Amino acid sequence: MKPIKRSILAFLYAAGASLACVGLLAQQPSPTRAFNAKLAMAISEAGKIKPENPREALAILEEALADDPPPFDSTDANTAIESFSAYRSLAHTYYEAAQAAHDSGYWEKEPDFYNKSGQVVNDALGKLKEVFAKVSEGYELALKQVQAILEVNAEDIQKLKAKDEKNYTNEDYDAKEKMDKWEKDQKEYQNGLQWFKNNLADREKEAKTYNPDPPFADQVMERIDRQMAEINSYKAGPGDKSKWVEGIVASHALYMANYTQQSDKINLAYRLMALAPESKTAPILLELLKGRATQAELTKAVQATALANKKKPAKK
Repeated sequence: MKPIKRSILAFLYAAGASLACVGLLAQQPSPTRAFNAKLAMAISEAGKIKPENPREALAILEEALADDPPPFDSTDANTAIESFSAYRSLAHTYYEAAQAAHDSGYWEKEPDFYNKSGQVVNDALGKLKEVFAKVSEGYELALKQVQAILEVNAEDIQKLKAKDEKNYTNEDYDAKEKMDKWEKDQKEYQNGLQWFKNNLADREKEAKTYNPDPPFADQVMERIDRQMAEINSYKAGPGDKSKWVEGIVASHALYMANYTQQSDKINLAYRLMALAPESKTAPILLELLKGRATQAELTKAVQATALANKKKPAKK
């Protein structure tokens, strides 16, 4: 029972952490940059801790997610790009929280984290599109104006380009200076429009990675449903999570026979602990899988639990 694949999104997060900007962003402190930096620190800290203690990693991410993000700043292209970067970081923090929730055994938390991840990046993308559309309109208008100037002066420009520069008059030099400026402006406006187009296409692709088809949340619910079906059909106690957990712990070697990764076995132990928090055996199974307990210790705990359950009065 593996979590959603994380490699592509982890790569995109790292690649997107420094979005290209139109011009230089102001360097004075801003709520947006401070929020982005806080999320980046939480993701980094949680990533270091998660292999050993996913529940602590989840707590770090949840604490970072507790604060509301600054409002999206649509003042201009620079501020919009900066805001999108922060909201994309927020989306990735939700995504990492979902991953940590899986590894912690808290599968039921995953769908909400995944849904919020996709929603915040989609909302930010919509606002970024609005800003880019307005800025692009200005570029398109300026491009049309300079193209009109070039068209009106096309004949004179052609003659000037055909003329040997050593035969230029003062008027020719003045005309060339204007021509070079018009052509330079035309190229800059064309490049600017293409930049906005390419940047927006990249952001759209990025947003889609947090909104796959089928949605991450649906995939998680299917996994939960499969496990619940297994619990509901457990012969020793249909629908009894505690009994199912104890049964899995007692026969863990057989149940995990097809688990090729030790991390998957450890994640299952955390899941067992989440399903039956009162279990005395599941934590020892976790310690066994981490190499900090022995099979003898687990066997003793399993036997003690079985004995205790026999002494409990039968449910009416």
